[in-house]
Amino acid sequence: MFVGGTLVIGVAAYVLFHSAVVPVDPPQTSAEQSAICRDLQTLLPDLLDGRPSRQTGPLSPLTAAWGDPAVVLRCGVARPAGLTLTSQLFQADGVSWFPEQVSGGWRFTATGRKAYVEVTVPGAQEQASAPLVDLAPAVSNAIPVRADGRP
Repeated sequence: MFVGGTLVIGVAAYVLFHSAVVPVDPPQTSAEQSAICRDLQTLLPDLLDGRPSRQTGPLSPLTAAWGDPAVVLRCGVARPAGLTLTSQLFQADGVSWFPEQVSGGWRFTATGRKAYVEVTVPGAQEQASAPLVDLAPAVSNAIPVRADGRP
């Protein structure tokens, strides 16, 4: 009987921990970018590189998260300060990403589109770009390429 009770408590703790809301600050965006980001939200995968989706808080169509530790997406962010015409970009299935190392992982920003999409991935560089492959179809289909050719 004690083993069964321990199992129930363990399962409940797992569900509670893995369903906890991920705190993410939604970016301030224009009305056009907000509409584009809402379109992106409907196309995001339920699994990202094997990580299940999680709820973000405050609830926003501009944010998404997967796994634990969480991979976090924010749509409609400002252009990265370090992004220039000569920046080295990472390509994933037709989407260009500007990589930046941050504390505890990497931040990638989709460039050359009408809205910038930022993805923060915890961990080492070797695994950091894997989620971008799963995100590329949604970004390609929801966010139009900039007509002016700027990154």
